[in-house]
Amino acid sequence: MSSQARNFTILATCAAVAAGLSGCDGLDGFERYREDFHSGQAFASHGRLEVQNTNGSVDIASWDRETLDVSGEKYASSRNELDQVKIDVEVSGGVARVKVIHPTGFLGSYGAKLLIRVPKATALDRVKTTNGGVTVEDLDGNGNVGTTNGGLRLEHVNGDYEVESTNGSLDLEECHGAVRAQTTNGSIRGRLGGGAVEAGTTNGSIELTLDHASPGAAIRAHTSNGRVTLALAEFNANPITVDTTTGSITLRLPEGVGARVEARTSVNGIENDLMPFTVDEQSRHRLSGKLGAGGPEIELHTTTGKIRLERY
Repeated sequence: MSSQARNFTILATCAAVAAGLSGCDGLDGFERYREDFHSGQAFASHGRLEVQNTNGSVDIASWDRETLDVSGEKYASSRNELDQVKIDVEVSGGVARVKVIHPTGFLGSYGAKLLIRVPKATALDRVKTTNGGVTVEDLDGNGNVGTTNGGLRLEHVNGDYEVESTNGSLDLEECHGAVRAQTTNGSIRGRLGGGAVEAGTTNGSIELTLDHASPGAAIRAHTSNGRVTLALAEFNANPITVDTTTGSITLRLPEGVGARVEARTSVNGIENDLMPFTVDEQSRHRLSGKLGAGGPEIELHTTTGKIRLERY
């Protein structure tokens, strides 16, 4: 085949592929039709909120009114789909429920982006979406928040929270309370003003700072593929467990800490800047002993990374 003929064949193939892609609703036609929505209902403080979405983000924040306000934009690839996307809002007995009702028989080229305002003292019972991110800001109350494909962010929340994603990073900023954060493919990072944290991911790093750890509260961080950096501005007899398979561990603690330390790595070394430290056993791959007067257990383990104990 001549060079000219080959070039013609390649161009014809590309044109055919482009034509096929342009005919797919999920690409060219996705989100072609859009429509704003808004709903408001009386909703007293100290209530509970439930949110169920499928395709689209969920943003929740407080305001100074005893009202549930739900607004946003729904979208679809056809007018028929768009008309079938419904935003159902119900308030009953101190519980508010927001649910996106999706069309039947369609395969995902639709959705709704939710912007929800609630009184500051509102607990989040179950806030879930499948394809989209979730943000929660400036609330006082416990929460359970999750997504499958998307990131999740908590900012200025006071309360105990469980947050979970499968494919997305978790950001925790100025949270006060016990936080359990879990994802599979994504990092976990942030700064907690007070409380405790249990953080776990499979593919991603963990970088967390805790300003005021609750007395005696356990602090845990686990990842399989990634580094872990954990810093405590205050140490209040907190048991600490950090482990990773592929990555380094850095633990920063303030002066005057009393704890038992067990640090192990299979491949790399261990560096310790925390004093006074009484050594029970020390080698290139293991450090065991007493920090200060002793106290709760600090366990650090990695397979292929270095371990560093540093002053905060």
